[in-house]
Amino acid sequence: MTDQPLIRVLVTDASVMGCELLADRLRRAHFDVVACCVRAEDVVEKVAEARPEVVVISVDLQDARLGGFSSLREIKKRGLKADAVMLLEDRDCELIISAFRGGAKGVFFRAEPFSVLCKCIRVVRSGQIWASNQDLELILEALRNTAPLRVVDANTARSVTKREAQIINLVALGHSNREIAQKLYLSEHTVKNYMFRIFDKLNVTSRVELVLFATTSVSNEAA
Repeated sequence: MTDQPLIRVLVTDASVMGCELLADRLRRAHFDVVACCVRAEDVVEKVAEARPEVVVISVDLQDARLGGFSSLREIKKRGLKADAVMLLEDRDCELIISAFRGGAKGVFFRAEPFSVLCKCIRVVRSGQIWASNQDLELILEALRNTAPLRVVDANTARSVTKREAQIINLVALGHSNREIAQKLYLSEHTVKNYMFRIFDKLNVTSRVELVLFATTSVSNEAA
C-alpha cells in the first residue's frame, strides 16, 4: 500500500444487488466508492454531488435500457470532471464506438476478471485510454468506413491549422505517415514534424488517443 489518496469511484448497475456487490469488491480492492446508482436520472446528480474521479457506468440501468449512454452524455454536457469507464456485456462494435463517442475513457467487459477492471480504473484515472487491441481495431475499421472527420471543435479551432486538421482526418481514417505524405504531397519527415506539433497542441501521446480525440470532437459538434 502507498500513502496516495484512494481513487474516488462512483458505481452504477441495473440492479441494487449488482451495484452493491461491485461497490463492495472495489472497496476491498482499496478504492473509495463514494456512491452507488441504479437509475439513470440519479447518476448525473450523484456525480455532481459526490465528485468522483472515475464513474463506472453500466450500459443498462434500472429505469432505462441503454440508460448508461444518456448518463454519460449528460455528464459530459454539464462539464463534470469525472473520467468514465463503460461496462459492456460483450464486444458489440456499435456500443464500443458509442461509448468512446459519448466521452468514455475506457470500456470493460463483464466477462473479464475483476482485477482487469481495477487496472482499467487506475489507467483511466492516470489520464490514459483503456481499450484492447481488438477494440481499437473495431474502432479504426468503423472510422475507415465513415466520411472524413471534422475534428476542430470550439476549444481547438484557434490552435489547429487547416493542414493539421487534414492530417488528423487521415490518421483517423487509418493512414500511415508515409501514406499521408503521399496524399498531401509532403515528405514523410514533414508529416512527422506535423504529428509532433499536433500531439503537443492536443495533449495526446499516441495515434489511438488522436483518433479518439477526433471521434469525440465530432460528437461534440453534433450535440
